[in-house]
Amino acid sequence: MSFAPLRERNFRLLWTSGCVMYFAVWMQTVGVSWLMATLTPSPLLVALVPTASSLAACLFALAGGVMADRFALRRYVLTVQCCMLVSATLLWAVSLSPPVHPAALLGLTFLFGCLSALLAPAWHSAHCRAAAPEHLSDAISLATIPYNLARAAAPAVAGVVIAGYGSSAVFGGAVAAFAAVIAMIHFLDPLGHIAPASPAARASGPGHIVGLARASRPCRLHLLRVGLFVASGAGLIALLPALVRERFGGDAPAYGFLVAASGVGAATGAALLGALSRRYGREAVVGGAILVCAATTLVIAHAHSREALLVLVWMTGAAWVMVVNAGIGAMQADIPDEGRARALGLFLVVFQGSGAFGSVLWGSVAERFGTTAALTASGVAFVGILLARARLRP
Repeated sequence: MSFAPLRERNFRLLWTSGCVMYFAVWMQTVGVSWLMATLTPSPLLVALVPTASSLAACLFALAGGVMADRFALRRYVLTVQCCMLVSATLLWAVSLSPPVHPAALLGLTFLFGCLSALLAPAWHSAHCRAAAPEHLSDAISLATIPYNLARAAAPAVAGVVIAGYGSSAVFGGAVAAFAAVIAMIHFLDPLGHIAPASPAARASGPGHIVGLARASRPCRLHLLRVGLFVASGAGLIALLPALVRERFGGDAPAYGFLVAASGVGAATGAALLGALSRRYGREAVVGGAILVCAATTLVIAHAHSREALLVLVWMTGAAWVMVVNAGIGAMQADIPDEGRARALGLFLVVFQGSGAFGSVLWGSVAERFGTTAALTASGVAFVGILLARARLRP
């Protein structure tokens, strides 16, 4: 991977603002999840936090892809970022006025998720358009680094801040970070390399990209496999705050470090995916990653050691991102250039919709039978995907 795109001023500003933005997003995510875990003993309500975010993304991701291809990119990104700042400020204000009602927390999480979904396709598309054409592949690789860096570092920082100063301090920091991001985006050169989308991309709507996906059997199978995988694994993400609360008490740093371990694992998996795919083939890597998720989830369901959980969550994060990234790459290869942003939007609809369904499903199971039973069932669901791999092979 070359760092040549970072020599471009626009790309450098986008990349730096991405580091700040994703750090704020992950800080806020951990803060909301832990605050809900302290407000209610219900595993279902805790699981509804990622459900609210995923449902919002499911509803608006495809629309975000269409708008990213149709409108002036800099102005569109700046507008959505301003709305995200308002949403983060509302969350901060609510947290400063206890008692916080779970419904208010879920509503604000849903609102922020809607805005994130509207931003995501445009944000990735902006990185591609801000780089010179000969550096496109490097720009795509570099654009993933801020997210993975933030996912690895921000949760641990958030856990420590929550333990010392409370969730409101995390939310206040997120507000300051979003304000800084808006300032950086404001200085983007609207000309530069951020070229407009093609006329074909601007003219077609969401139905066009859905039609392309439906016409391609490999594309349909990639979406189906990713959807089943995400729904099966959503339980661990959704129930992690409840798991930490039950086994370690009100230990916010422990929760933060576990989420950070997942992020480090994701970065590890993303770094290894290319080399492993070239050596063993993409399908073999995906199968092995699903097997790892099944094994680690089943062990996590019964583990009580913090050190063991850190290692297991790290392994799960690495395997998880291998399956998801392989699906993204395979689907993008089946979609024409003019529909890439909307293809990503469609993928996010399936990804987030499956995550929302899985969070509610495993949260409901945990509400009735306990967290251990829910995570055990989640691990068994991964085994079911492995057994059905022959039918799901593109």
